[in-house]
Amino acid sequence: MLDVLKETPTLTRRLLFGNFLSSLGSGLTLPLLIVYLHQIRGFTLLTAALVVAWMSISGLVATGPVGAAIDRVGPKPVMVVCLIVQMFATLSWAFVHNSTQAYLVASFSALGQSGLWPAQNTMVSRMVPAEQRQNIFGVSFMFLNLGLGIGGLASALIVDLNDPSSFLRLYAIDACSYLLYLVVLLSIPNFVPEPGQKHEPGSYRDLLADRKLIYYFFATLLMLICGYGSLMDAGIAPLLTVFAHQSAKALGPIWAINTFLIVIGQIYFLKLVNGRSRSRMLQVVCLLWALSWLMLASGLKLPGLWPAGMAAVAMGIFACGEMVWSPVGPALPNDLAPEHLRGRYNAVSSLNWTLAGSIGPAFGGFMLDRRLPFQWIAILLFGFVISAFLASRLRKQLTPSQDGLE
Repeated sequence: MLDVLKETPTLTRRLLFGNFLSSLGSGLTLPLLIVYLHQIRGFTLLTAALVVAWMSISGLVATGPVGAAIDRVGPKPVMVVCLIVQMFATLSWAFVHNSTQAYLVASFSALGQSGLWPAQNTMVSRMVPAEQRQNIFGVSFMFLNLGLGIGGLASALIVDLNDPSSFLRLYAIDACSYLLYLVVLLSIPNFVPEPGQKHEPGSYRDLLADRKLIYYFFATLLMLICGYGSLMDAGIAPLLTVFAHQSAKALGPIWAINTFLIVIGQIYFLKLVNGRSRSRMLQVVCLLWALSWLMLASGLKLPGLWPAGMAAVAMGIFACGEMVWSPVGPALPNDLAPEHLRGRYNAVSSLNWTLAGSIGPAFGGFMLDRRLPFQWIAILLFGFVISAFLASRLRKQLTPSQDGLE
């Protein structure tokens, strides 16, 4: 890790540190939103899941304009606006008491979040040479998870389902973490294409004409729906607390196991992935995430603390898939992108996360509200099979360089 960081430019390390600070706050609240809405505010599981899904649906509105704005004014101004919006939206969760308020806060949170990631990825891609991008994206993911893990452990000490004010403290700390990231960001210059580099107006029509990007988008969309969108956003919390009758306090440590494994193992996985076919690595992700679902499902009917233990193992397996995904996922579209369209390419790349975050929780909430957890998991496993097939089709469209073989 030290070797990778030593090769990282100073300003890039500063950006990674800011992202780490914000992830500390996110770790406090990310695993608990559905639990908070369901058990503290009295929402049904379906309503709570639909609020999470609406957050992603709302982000769809901002995706197109955000990508165009990044290409026109650079990533930093977009990040500043998004961090301010996200800070106030995060604090507002503590004061939500009904579904109307929840949908409103979810909308503002989506606007902030949907612009932050493509702008940040665009800034990173312009900060470092192309041959370093894959490693830097992996290191960025490692620091993100370090913050999430520490935050997850802290949440277990703070949260109390019998004390609603404990959630107010969580969301207040989370809001402050975005403020800290904003302070760090203000010390970093805006990264725009080099003077004298050819500038073209560009539009999203250019992206629709790129068959490689289209294959990438659909190959990863289904993978993310069945993985992050279902397991992380909508699956593990209700499955453990509602169907396996585990304590909500177990969620933080389980989440921390996932994140700390990433912190420990990400550098090893970077070495493992470098020089290998990126499209084949996407298939490996499908396999690992499917195994994590099987492990989680096998523990749900077991007595005592076994469901939590099996969930911890499942999250460890899921982390291995994340460590393969994290360098490959964002590096591939940035290698496909011409410089004048880089913001739009990153916006479209983040769109599959937005769609996964809406489809996964919505479908999961529908199935869990009807007490059909195992049928839901079976459908998701079939989804991974389709996703792996699409990744094999993507490989035929890529050059060896784009596929990570050169």
